[in-house]
Amino acid sequence: MLARMASIIVIRHAEKPTPDDAVQGVDEAGCPDRHELSVLGWQRAGALAALLGDRTALRQHGLEPPRHLFAPRPTSDKPSERSLHTLQPLADTLGLPIRLDFAVGDERALARAAAQLDDWVLIAWQHEGIVKIARELAAKSQPVPDSWPTDRFDLIWLFSGDPARGMRFRQLPQRLLAGDRADAA
Repeated sequence: MLARMASIIVIRHAEKPTPDDAVQGVDEAGCPDRHELSVLGWQRAGALAALLGDRTALRQHGLEPPRHLFAPRPTSDKPSERSLHTLQPLADTLGLPIRLDFAVGDERALARAAAQLDDWVLIAWQHEGIVKIARELAAKSQPVPDSWPTDRFDLIWLFSGDPARGMRFRQLPQRLLAGDRADAA
């Protein structure tokens, strides 16, 4: 029997408003909305679509375009649609739906569902929950960071391998926008 192989890309939603409102969130029409992406976040969402929708560019990094997209389902407690809007340009490019099967707090179930797909999966999530997803996916012998860096929106966490044995983890810089760092640490 062949081992199942999955590849799961995890990203943080794109840039958001700052706590001091020096940078505001805006909706798609440009109206202020504290639950939305910032202008830079909307730019990152477009740049991610260009990168993750380009098979040739991805293959240089050993990646493929995702075939399944996940974002947290907005709830009355967590109404943010930042992750959904981070993925929407890519969903439009690839002609894929964004699955909203899980809400913030359902990271364990999300990780298990994603690992069952045996395909390329992309999850955009809020940074507080990403480590919970990572710990579910990674092999016990494969350490993952204790937290997602709060100042970073430009990272990719990649998990690949057999989910039953625990997946290999690596971290990549996105390097999409001016100001993105070249390091993955």
